[in-house]
Amino acid sequence: MIFQSTNSPNKTEPAQEHRSLEGMKPSPSLPLLPSVLLISFCLGVIFLSAGCGAKTGSQKDTSAIPVEILTVSPDSLTETAVLTGLLKAYRAVNVVSEVGGEITSILHDVGDRVDSNILLAVIDKTISRESLHQADAAVIAALARFEMTRNDYQRDSTLFKTGDIAAAVYDNSHLAYRAAEAELLSTKAARELAKRQLDKTDLRAPFKGTLSRRHCDVGTYIVPGQAVYRIVDIDSLRLRLGVSQNDMIQLSVGKRVLITPDALSDWTFDGKIRSVSPEADEISHTFSVEVVIPNPPGYPLRDGLVVHATLLLKEHPAAFAVPREAILKQGPETYLFVIVDSTAKRRAVGLGPLIGDRYVIESGLKNGDRVVVVGMRNLREDSEIIIEKQPRQ
Repeated sequence: MIFQSTNSPNKTEPAQEHRSLEGMKPSPSLPLLPSVLLISFCLGVIFLSAGCGAKTGSQKDTSAIPVEILTVSPDSLTETAVLTGLLKAYRAVNVVSEVGGEITSILHDVGDRVDSNILLAVIDKTISRESLHQADAAVIAALARFEMTRNDYQRDSTLFKTGDIAAAVYDNSHLAYRAAEAELLSTKAARELAKRQLDKTDLRAPFKGTLSRRHCDVGTYIVPGQAVYRIVDIDSLRLRLGVSQNDMIQLSVGKRVLITPDALSDWTFDGKIRSVSPEADEISHTFSVEVVIPNPPGYPLRDGLVVHATLLLKEHPAAFAVPREAILKQGPETYLFVIVDSTAKRRAVGLGPLIGDRYVIESGLKNGDRVVVVGMRNLREDSEIIIEKQPRQ
């Protein structure tokens, strides 16, 4: 019996080779790998695109321009003109002596407020008093001569009518009477003058005011016409201004003027126009306007203070006004930007006068318009905006 061996090399090697080839066949899952890679790549592209889209949206939001705005509404404004001048006392005079002599008494000093006719100083009365005594004596003597010649004239008049005396005697009597009458009048006038000279040795205030200077002391010998005091009335003060013709035509007597002294910059005083000159100065071509300012209690205003006077000119009772920096110009056009639905709109406007730091807008705006006042130079028509602050009124 012949048996075939299972270990025969001729039979076993092909079997082993077949098994090894089968082991090298690809696994059924290997063909899915390219698909997975392709899907992953596509998802990456999608996510990247979504990320870019989000970035674009963010850039669009940040492209809005930040601005500040003003909501316009009617306001009462007044055109003004500011001029500079010097305050002057309403009245100021030197108290001058009309008689000569030595000052024997000083009763008031600089800074004293005095009433009208109050005694300020006294000049030696000796000579003036003696002159008055002499004048009194002259009047008495003249009166005696007058009475004597009057009696003679009356008697001679009677005798002349009866023919008992000659005409020459009567004429002489009449002339003597008339001369005595004239002498009496002259001596009386001289007495009044002497009395006045005596009265003038008392120096008195010519009006109610404040003594600003004193030129003499006790013992000073003064001559007629020499100043002893200077007195000023600062209950009110005067201010003279040179006003241009354009401003002058808008002024009238009684119109209010605001006064601010350099030395009292936190204070404002009310004045009124007292007069407006009808003719211009030949050199400056301005019109003289005088303003009177009442001095408040305590008399803070003084003669010589430098002040700024604000003249109130034309009034605009219900005007739209915007800050001057909100106004833009391009060629002949004047415009600004208003906000409509979060976008900037360019709008042409008609400019009125500049009052302070604001322009009056005569046309182009209406109540409630929102005007860009900060950031407008970065804007174009239909620019998107972001309001940084609440609207200013």
